[in-house]
Amino acid sequence: MALHLSITSSYHKGWFTAAQCAAANHQQLYMLYLLMMTEKTESIVVGFIETNCWIYPFEAKEQARSCVVIDPGDEAPLIISRLGELNLVPAYILLSHGHFDHLAGLPDLLEAFKTGVFASYPLPKIGIHRLDANYLGKDSIKVHRESFIAAGGDPAYIDALWKSLPDPDLLLEEGGMTGPLKTLHLPGHSPGSAAFYDEKTEILFSGDTMFKGNWGTPNA
Repeated sequence: MALHLSITSSYHKGWFTAAQCAAANHQQLYMLYLLMMTEKTESIVVGFIETNCWIYPFEAKEQARSCVVIDPGDEAPLIISRLGELNLVPAYILLSHGHFDHLAGLPDLLEAFKTGVFASYPLPKIGIHRLDANYLGKDSIKVHRESFIAAGGDPAYIDALWKSLPDPDLLLEEGGMTGPLKTLHLPGHSPGSAAFYDEKTEILFSGDTMFKGNWGTPNA
């Protein structure tokens, strides 16, 4: 989930929240707000559990047309296809937490940087909060099976989809910056659950800590 809190427009100097635009009946400004937020963020619903995977473009000196991919939960070919349509290349892959439905697409997404469409680009940096780092790495299948059983699931689901997961490149901490996004540590759904916040655009990616119209599920 992403919360879009405010926007600045060339049509008007200053900041406006969505609520302010709606309350003032600035319909054109509010529609512009929605349009620009849609252009800035891209959501793809992936996997059996229907996880929101987010593509967030940003300007980077090191690499043109960079973006952050957040929570590639499954269906890497779909994510790769959409990246191609948008002409974007991930510089970072951030995980809001370590649960399998938020990272199962990670191995195939990385494969596209080795032999696929992104082979001429450097591998993106993978970031996860340090308290969920045990969900990544070659021995992480045990952690995922235990987590899925604790949630009432059948570990055969994990076994059927399992591909070896990489180690993290970045162990995220409260307040740390990854590209344009600040890490906010929000334990509860998992020990290392985190949200990612862009202070300039006031866009928040909340993972499973917050759902649309509701709070997330406190599992740990």
